[in-house]
Amino acid sequence: MTDQNDQNKGNNQDEPEVEKTKLFSDPDRKGRNITINIPDRVYMDLLIKLRNEGISWKRFFAFLIEGFIEDDPGMMEYMDIKIADRRAKQRTKVLKKERKMIEETISVFGLDKTEIDDIYDILEEEFDP
Repeated sequence: MTDQNDQNKGNNQDEPEVEKTKLFSDPDRKGRNITINIPDRVYMDLLIKLRNEGISWKRFFAFLIEGFIEDDPGMMEYMDIKIADRRAKQRTKVLKKERKMIEETISVFGLDKTEIDDIYDILEEEFDP
């Protein structure tokens, strides 16, 4: 995901100085590479935006990773907004599964809605003084 011009740009003194991140400031620290596959259009939009902001690829992802790891409030709020729909879908899926289990349980015991209501009425009478 690196661009040859961006690699060379890191050595260019014309690049504006951007605050170094805490997690990535140790030059002796060994690391791992992360590779993602993004559509060409997204790649070009990101490249243009990074160049306009004067931020290298490495710094950009370092800021994102650090903000996420350190629970930066702005980052976490953004994440909550972006994954809210996904969480809602997951909850819906869980609720559907639970409803199906309830229906199966009712089916196994051969109870209909009236019989279930009667059971609740009996239990209510037992627990009310």
